[in-house]
Amino acid sequence: MTLASLFDGLCELLIGDSQIEKHAKSELQRARADTLPPQHCGDWRDMSIEPLISCPAFPTGNRFAYDLVQNIGIKKALSQLTLLRDRDDSNAWSHWHKIAKLDFIPSNSEMLIIPDPNVRVQAVIDGQGIALNDALIQDELDNERLFRLSDKALDNYGYFLAFQPGAYSNPDVEAFATWLKSELHLGVH
Repeated sequence: MTLASLFDGLCELLIGDSQIEKHAKSELQRARADTLPPQHCGDWRDMSIEPLISCPAFPTGNRFAYDLVQNIGIKKALSQLTLLRDRDDSNAWSHWHKIAKLDFIPSNSEMLIIPDPNVRVQAVIDGQGIALNDALIQDELDNERLFRLSDKALDNYGYFLAFQPGAYSNPDVEAFATWLKSELHLGVH
């Protein structure tokens, strides 16, 4: 079972099986990559957090970025590449630099914010910069559209169930969370 098939099951559970509902389901399935929970290290301060899937994040780039890293090393290459991130307050790159034992002194001109994960992946493929990605881009790695730039990874990153404190008092929220966790325990990777 994959995250995509889990999303398909969620669509089935939420939408049902009529003709109109089938159209809505197909629309939701097309959008599934946009609606999967964001990857994170689980450090939200105002939310209750439950880990769902461990999915370490690692730097990826296109063929040019990969060749640059191979030729001059990751440290020098990073100074020549734009770092892509998902939001202004993201600390993922500074976390990765710390794990890689590299100094992190970016300027705003060296960072580009691309909130949409699909657009960010395409931007990396197109050579607009490098990004931290995870196993969800395995097809791009297998087809050499993207390349892993380092063996260093943010091992504590992944996908989390994040909810407001007290949300489980709503039986619908509790039922959804229970269902999602049971599906994940059946073998989503």
